Amino acid sequence: MRIIKNNALRGLKKGLFFHWACLFMLLFGAIPWLSAQTDMPIGSTMVIKSVKFLGLTDVEERFIREQMAIGALQKITYKALQEDLERILNQFIGQGFLLTRVYIEDALVDSQEQAGWHLVIRVEKGPPVKFSGLVLTNPTRIKSEYIRAVLGLKSTQWMTQFDPETARTRLQEMGVFEQVASVEVKIDPNLDAQVVVKAQDRPPGSFDLALGYLPKSQAQKAGVVGNGTLLLRSVMGRGEELQAQINRMPGQSNQAEIAARWPFVMGLPIRFRGKWTGQQRDSTFNQSGFELETGYVHVNRLEFFASVDRRSIRPGVKGNKDGLARSDAWFVGIGVGYEMADSRVNPRKGAQVVSVLQQGKKDVQRPDGARESVNQQRLSVVLRIFLPTFKRQVWVLGGDFRALFSPFWDDADLFRFGGATSLRGYNEEQFKGNAGGRCFTEYRYQLDAASYAFVFFDGGMVQTPKSVGNAATHLIRMGYGAGLQYSTPLGLMQVSYAANPEEGFANGRLHIGLKLGL
Repeated sequence: MRIIKNNALRGLKKGLFFHWACLFMLLFGAIPWLSAQTDMPIGSTMVIKSVKFLGLTDVEERFIREQMAIGALQKITYKALQEDLERILNQFIGQGFLLTRVYIEDALVDSQEQAGWHLVIRVEKGPPVKFSGLVLTNPTRIKSEYIRAVLGLKSTQWMTQFDPETARTRLQEMGVFEQVASVEVKIDPNLDAQVVVKAQDRPPGSFDLALGYLPKSQAQKAGVVGNGTLLLRSVMGRGEELQAQINRMPGQSNQAEIAARWPFVMGLPIRFRGKWTGQQRDSTFNQSGFELETGYVHVNRLEFFASVDRRSIRPGVKGNKDGLARSDAWFVGIGVGYEMADSRVNPRKGAQVVSVLQQGKKDVQRPDGARESVNQQRLSVVLRIFLPTFKRQVWVLGGDFRALFSPFWDDADLFRFGGATSLRGYNEEQFKGNAGGRCFTEYRYQLDAASYAFVFFDGGMVQTPKSVGNAATHLIRMGYGAGLQYSTPLGLMQVSYAANPEEGFANGRLHIGLKLGL
């Protein structure tokens, strides 16, 4: 039984002693041996006079030579030669030959130049290996077919382009495992390969409670806002998610949302998501709608998706007095997303980009009975970049932008900005406009795998159209503050204090959040 844990071990052949001997020769033996023959220290350069391959067909040799970084009559370092050997190894492993062995069979000093070398590289592909099954070492509610879909494994297929460390990272990114300790490939004498996963389940659900205190201002009294979110994750073991959320916003405004998500529908790299949203904004209007979205997830974490969105607005008592129209709107859209991070809770490096463009039609009925239809477009962009700097320190850059393009706007059409998840340092939904967003930067100091302290600076812009209010406005606002995310026995807690230059640091906003595992 052979066990493969990473790229270096993928190129081994038969016998335990032979395995380690070949690996030692490839990574630590052959090249230092060259150094010993010429008394050249590791790190010096040498001139490759010629490279001869053994064990390859003419077509394979021609392709490999094109892929190699080194060539004849070229000065290279020992490290570059090692990288070329690894590149050759990965090429054949990607074709399903997990037992490939690449090594320098002979190395001759050039008779006229002491630093010149003639290399003979042998490639032993070995037989291809087939995937025969998935083994989960720990008790888990996660179905094996879901894990196979995530890793792109199918029964009796050749083990091509499979890297155990990459597989471990992808399983960790799924969000259904608390920790993925290891992913190994075990190959039996019949050349059948089993993928062995050692992982620990996450709780099947969580409850998030976020509260914020808003100080007294000329426009409103002091008060508490917040939201509660219940998330059920992979209850049936196939990665499905069900989420319910209630938001308590400033004034007499409330919002409720229910969403469901199914990844890898029928084992295919296709996901489906449905969402219903209802909102009551004091006595101005009631809004409800649903959204359906389906996406194709590419193996390199790139996702393409399409959506259908319907929204209905019904004016309330105040809305009728203000002349707010009754409306129904349909939107269809396309989007692209990319996400890669080394942790969902406390990433040190990675990136996230999501962009959505929607085209829609809005049917409007005015209080006087007049009807009209308008075409509208919506654009939204989300960007997050995590950059490691020094030990335990991370620099986060991000931005959010939303815009609505339309011949005219009603109050219910406008986006709301401000608060803990948009422009920090201001009241929840303090600003509204047809376009706006923010750029922000955070600097984090990581305390442990889930905890960090941070400082931040937000810069935001909100554009309000001329048709709303007396005149068009273009606001630029800034916020700053600090906070802490900390793992407690109850769950993950986050506390932050945000202020703005207009009101001063003493009149900031305090936000407290707690995430409880169920």
